[in-house]
Amino acid sequence: MKQRTWVTLCVVFLFIVSTAAIAQSANTNWDSVYNAGDLAASISAGVAFPFAIVAYPGAELILAGIDIGNLIPIDFGVAARGQFGILSASSLGYNYGWITLGAGAFGTAHLSFNNLRDHFAPWLENFDFYLSLGLGVNYFAYTGDWASVNSVSKPLRVGFASFEGVNWFFRENMALKLEYAYWGYVGSQTTFGILLKL
Repeated sequence: MKQRTWVTLCVVFLFIVSTAAIAQSANTNWDSVYNAGDLAASISAGVAFPFAIVAYPGAELILAGIDIGNLIPIDFGVAARGQFGILSASSLGYNYGWITLGAGAFGTAHLSFNNLRDHFAPWLENFDFYLSLGLGVNYFAYTGDWASVNSVSKPLRVGFASFEGVNWFFRENMALKLEYAYWGYVGSQTTFGILLKL
């Protein structure tokens, strides 16, 4: 899973570099969707194998932004994310499942494309590509009949976690999310959600 995260990082980096090259050749500029001090709340959810429900609520504070070559605005912030997952099933009178709860702290970076309507790629208008890297702690336990036959040697774990994805701002302060979440022991999922900029 760590290999997927590094591949994602490389793709994001190549996207930024290629966008910068196109922007410089067209002498293009655009705005960020964020300002320093902006606070955003979000939640995303998805399905993890085998058919478990996972959710990632969170809050982020934008700390600062830089403008690379007066062309590309990149915003940096800090975020807190929660993690919840549950599997509950039964078969032939046998109940089984697991539950996991977690919390983590992250550094974030955003590349957004606001006011791009009259420029080289108007379809990018209001898109915000982001990356969050940090540490997460989570508690994992079996439930139902699994609890009596399975034990977890380390129910509380700390490890690397990341979120990569894209927000599409369909309103000035609201966006739809598509993100890839990796949370160590819990695994990785593609999730969908919503973001509200406060």
